[in-house]
Amino acid sequence: MERDIRLAVKAESSRVNEVFDRYRDTIRLLVNSNDIRFSLEVPEREGSIPLVGNGFEAFVYVKDVIDIEKELAKLKKELQSSEKAIARTKGKLSNPSFLDQAPPEVVKKVRIQAKELERRQEKIEGYIRELR
Repeated sequence: MERDIRLAVKAESSRVNEVFDRYRDTIRLLVNSNDIRFSLEVPEREGSIPLVGNGFEAFVYVKDVIDIEKELAKLKKELQSSEKAIARTKGKLSNPSFLDQAPPEVVKKVRIQAKELERRQEKIEGYIRELR
């Protein structure tokens, strides 16, 4: 018997939420779910596997249908990848040569990227804590 997996998406803005809502039927087909909710509020997290994207967090309620240890291993691998990306980005920003020679818009873009990577890392760490 196939179970209907619930999905909740917390958008960071009304515009992002509207895009998700506009494509609700397509998303429903992609995730094979009839229980999809889009909101600007953080949904209940218990029993969910969180995923982070640009401008949103998705919570897939699959605790009863997945291997938690396998998912934890996946998140830990993603965390390691994130840590490496942060180190590379911070390396650029701590390099006086890069700061002196790169155009200001490039430096600004790398600073924004560093903040986004750190934010993503914090969320992944939180997801790991929630699944334990």
